[in-house]
Amino acid sequence: MKSKLSVLAGIVALSITAIPFVAKANILTSQSQIVAQTTDTKPNRGKFAEELGLTDAQKADLAKIRQDTRAAIEQVLTPEQRTQWQAAKQNRQARRGGFKALNLSEDQRAQIKKIRETSKTQMEAVFTAEQKQKIQQMRQNKRERGQQQNR
Repeated sequence: MKSKLSVLAGIVALSITAIPFVAKANILTSQSQIVAQTTDTKPNRGKFAEELGLTDAQKADLAKIRQDTRAAIEQVLTPEQRTQWQAAKQNRQARRGGFKALNLSEDQRAQIKKIRETSKTQMEAVFTAEQKQKIQQMRQNKRERGQQQNR
């Protein structure tokens, strides 16, 4: 009887001790889920726009160009390739060789290259001369940081 009482007392003591930790873990998990849900999927895009001093009209123009570019590229893909590309985008692999896995034909590659070149030209037309200069400087800084990391 005495040993059962000791075991029961130990269980109660552990339960009381563990409750604050479990409660805190639940709160932290809930908060991190909320933050993850409200965080922009492209956090650097806002920073880029801020550094360049883009106007709302420029932001809207760039968003439209990106949307049109995506739609044009999707038109080049077969339905199966579109499905694979969508899956790669959801897994955040589209920018890291997502097209390589699609087994594009030479004609598709040429069409997508042309679409991207047109998109780049359209985007460059949105920027002012000063913004274009800032972009060049940002690219140069990025290259230098990359070279320093590789050393």
